[in-house]
Amino acid sequence: MDDGDLKKLIDYAVYAPVGIIHSIAEALPRAVEEGRSVVESRAATARFIGQMAVGMAESKAQEQLAEVRKQAEGLIDLVLPEPWADLARMVLGDQREEPVPTVAQEEGRVATVPTESAAPKAAQIEVDLGEVEAVIPNYATLSATQITAKLDLLSKRELKLVYGYELGHRGRKTILAKAEKLL
Repeated sequence: MDDGDLKKLIDYAVYAPVGIIHSIAEALPRAVEEGRSVVESRAATARFIGQMAVGMAESKAQEQLAEVRKQAEGLIDLVLPEPWADLARMVLGDQREEPVPTVAQEEGRVATVPTESAAPKAAQIEVDLGEVEAVIPNYATLSATQITAKLDLLSKRELKLVYGYELGHRGRKTILAKAEKLL
C-alpha cells in the first residue's frame, strides 16, 4: 500500500465521518426550523378549514332546525283541539322562558334588555359577552348575518340576552331589528 492509498483510507475512514457529523450539526437547527415552519403552516390551514366546515355545518343545521321548529309550532293548532293547543304552547313557553337571573343581575349592573311587558328598549339589566356566548357560541366572531340566522332558534329569554348585549355594545341594527321582531 502506498502513501496515496493510505491518505485516501484515512480521508474516508476518519475525515469524511467527522465532516459529515460537523455538517449535520450545523444544518440540523436550520432543518428543524424549516420543518417546524412547514408543519405549523399546514396545521393552521387545516385548523382554519376545519373551523369553517364546522361553522357552515352548524349554520345549516340550525337553519333546518328552525324550519322544523316552525313547522311543529304550526302543527299545534292543526293537530290539537283548542284547550290542548293552549296547554302545549304554555308548556313550550314555560320550558323555554324560565326566568334565570343573569350574572349581571346578581352583581347589580345595569344595561338595556327587553321585557315582555314593555317595548324592547325599556328594561334595564346588563348582559356580558359570556352570557351571550352561552346562548350563541363564538358570538363575538360571528357576522350579523350569521347571528340573525340563529335567532329563530332562541327562547324569549335568550333573545332578550342577545338583544341586551347587542344594544349595549355593538348596536348592529340587523340583529336588533330581528330580535325585536321575534320578541
